[in-house]
Amino acid sequence: MKKERVRTAEHREISYTLYHFFDVWKDEVGGWTVNDTHLLEENVYISPIATAKEICKYLKRKGYINTDDLRKVYVEENGNNIEVYQRKDNIPLFGFSPNF
Repeated sequence: MKKERVRTAEHREISYTLYHFFDVWKDEVGGWTVNDTHLLEENVYISPIATAKEICKYLKRKGYINTDDLRKVYVEENGNNIEVYQRKDNIPLFGFSPNF
């Protein structure tokens, strides 16, 4: 299987599975509930020092998002997971889960 990489200067990479969050709705406390996910890719390798911009550039290059502008999307680490959100209303868009 071909390895997909988020290119960074660091070579110690972690393997992730990339999910698209869909069927998302606002909950009572102002957050978001993700009802379902769709597996997009397995074996996406990301350096522990990858920047938010590098992660967004990867998603844009793969055609999953149409902008890597950090004024429109942002990246957050959530424990071992990496999540990508739409900045305007904080809707969760994508999640990277490590393959331990």
